[in-house]
Amino acid sequence: MSSKLELAQESRKAFSMQEVADLTGSSLSFVKKAVARGDIPSRKIGGCRFVSADALEQILSGPVSA
Repeated sequence: MSSKLELAQESRKAFSMQEVADLTGSSLSFVKKAVARGDIPSRKIGGCRFVSADALEQILSGPVSA
């Protein structure tokens, strides 16, 4: 698990899509497209979409496909 994620998870239960992009080293556009495809589970609260810390951990620890 990434040390950035470990530090963030200590006090956070969910992350914005921009935070997911920052923590994974991906672009915001890529994260938005992955959420739209259903590759990254998320929840919309008010006008913001969030990814749970558990989902982010699964993404980061999952297999890398070529």
